[in-house]
Amino acid sequence: MKPMAEEKKDSRKFEAFFIYLIAAAGIRFALKLVNFLPSVEPITGLALLAAIKLGPWYGLGVGVLGYLVSNTLLMSNGPWTIMQAIGVGIPALWVGWNYFGKNVSTSKFVWIMIYSTIFFEIIVTAFYGENVGIFLDPAAFISAAPFSLFHLVSNVIIAILLAGMLQKAEAKEAGK
Repeated sequence: MKPMAEEKKDSRKFEAFFIYLIAAAGIRFALKLVNFLPSVEPITGLALLAAIKLGPWYGLGVGVLGYLVSNTLLMSNGPWTIMQAIGVGIPALWVGWNYFGKNVSTSKFVWIMIYSTIFFEIIVTAFYGENVGIFLDPAAFISAAPFSLFHLVSNVIIAILLAGMLQKAEAKEAGK
């Protein structure tokens, strides 16, 4: 049996996980409904943030479930949902294993987001639609380039915003 303090800490992590998940799926759903912002994907940043603050498995959960929930709400589940989940889940695990519980600067978080977005784009583009099973089809990457670039730029902006929130949270924790 766990001590009461440890159970309370686990409960708070679980609550935080659901806040990240609801924010990730909800913001993506809202942005897709507006539909004038193609390829803006807040799930990656929130999954990475969850991995840093809560741990690697929580980050993986936010990423994977974020895409499953938002695609379900958008009625757009398909084989790409699995690739989206893998594309954000693997970087979230890696970030959690390497940065969980550590202070991460804004510039480091932005670089982590850049690498994670590039990984996501490679995974999703390589296995999307007619290209399923045709890994690294140059035509697929060329046709996806404008969306990938917009996704990368929007994720850098999201990373800067989230890094500010991360820094404030870390300053608040240090002040305790």
